[in-house]
Amino acid sequence: MRYAMYVRVSREEQVMGYSLDAQERLAADWIRQQRGELTGERVAVYRDEGHSARTDARPAFQQMVADARAGQFDAIVVHKFDRLARDRYDAVAYKKLLRSKLGVRVLSASEPSEDSDGALGMLVEGILEVVAHWYSLNLAAETRKGKREKAEEGLWHGAAPTGYCTGRC
Repeated sequence: MRYAMYVRVSREEQVMGYSLDAQERLAADWIRQQRGELTGERVAVYRDEGHSARTDARPAFQQMVADARAGQFDAIVVHKFDRLARDRYDAVAYKKLLRSKLGVRVLSASEPSEDSDGALGMLVEGILEVVAHWYSLNLAAETRKGKREKAEEGLWHGAAPTGYCTGRC
């Protein structure tokens, strides 16, 4: 079986951290446990650095889909399914495209999958899709609430505008 990996972080400040490398290592370890091929060009790694999964407008994600259409791999492995999509509609649509239309298995190194665990995996995947979507929407609402509160208190959110200083000038 020819495996590919997809790893992603949402914010630019996470790119310099360890999350992408950790995701890649965990997926590679899982592939090795499955006795998958990891040599040379046999495993493609698609990395989206600083791209939210609330949208499918991610360069590496779109390249992964294009390569799947071209038949370059048999399975895509993610550390967790929320790396693939945090929008449940995108998650369902892309998994259907990959699985049903292109014959690509969609697997997680740390969560049950429809492709590895059958009906139970399908149930867990569905629940995780809804939870990831809720988390994303809830986080956005809480962030907006915090920004509004800061503005109500007369404070500036983010960096000070040009010409203003935040401390002693």
